[in-house]
Amino acid sequence: MKKHLKGIMITVYLVMWSVSVAAFYLTPDDSGMGYAFIYMWIIMPVTTFAASLVIGKMNYWGKFKWLSPIAFGIMYMLIEYCTFSLANMLAFNKINVPDFSTIPLGIIFSLAGLIPGHILSLEPGTRKKAQIKAEPIEEDKEHK
Repeated sequence: MKKHLKGIMITVYLVMWSVSVAAFYLTPDDSGMGYAFIYMWIIMPVTTFAASLVIGKMNYWGKFKWLSPIAFGIMYMLIEYCTFSLANMLAFNKINVPDFSTIPLGIIFSLAGLIPGHILSLEPGTRKKAQIKAEPIEEDKEHK
């Protein structure tokens, strides 16, 4: 069952990614700012966060799950490259280099979900809980 959930989670993420790219070309030409705000700053970061949370919680790929933020970072960079950059390349008949500076954003969105997911995956007995122990202060009897 866990294996099927992993496949479903990957499929849902890729469908959301594809819809985000397709929406760019299906919206009117003058709505680029709205597209960027809705898809690149709300929908895909939330999708990346949720997918990473599930990866961390379900402990998919074991220790290799810590490499998934790199994949999410690359996918986040590819959204911009397959939309704004591709439209620019087609309009001006030139090739643009991908903007690799967006990869860290995707990594941050992913780590924001992966770390809490990993913490939630730990067994209740192994979670480190902050315990504040109040010790009474002993007064110095010599100064009284």
